[in-house]
Amino acid sequence: MLLTEGTNVPPAREAPRPVLTEYEFENDLPLTFSHTRGLVLTAFSAQNIGRLVTVFNAARRAGREFVIDLYAATIAEATGRAGIPKPGFDGLRVFVPHQQRVRVKRAGAFDRVDRIKRYRIFPEELRDRRGELVFLFRASTTDDLERADCLEDARLVWSQWRGYLDQDRDGVRDCRRS
Repeated sequence: MLLTEGTNVPPAREAPRPVLTEYEFENDLPLTFSHTRGLVLTAFSAQNIGRLVTVFNAARRAGREFVIDLYAATIAEATGRAGIPKPGFDGLRVFVPHQQRVRVKRAGAFDRVDRIKRYRIFPEELRDRRGELVFLFRASTTDDLERADCLEDARLVWSQWRGYLDQDRDGVRDCRRS
């Protein structure tokens, strides 16, 4: 039996697309980040630790801070690996979106927020520093970002299956709308 991750396996009716190596992707990203006036949103799974490292490194090379959410911070810490970017790394901040604050409150898991409070970033800072940040984006954070008024001149770097762009999951609006 062979188990594989199939993100880059296109349906037979599609022509194969070129796939960048993680090294090539990391080398291309700083240019994109540098040429973006506003916030750079990066859409990838927080469970993809290799991509987390790649985007963090590229953000640092572009002179930007990388902002992850509480879920990604928890996953990064859980690896137990010293080289994985996590709260406490220079150039890494943590945003706690409304949906995650509600979950923390319901679960009484306030220690999760306490552990990252020194590295936390709030909506006002997202707005004021939008041209200096790279943000790990999920469609569920769209409302938080709109309320923070930080999307002017933003750019989205999509690093997931294309089909997610067309899905309306959990009432979250289509990511392509703006």
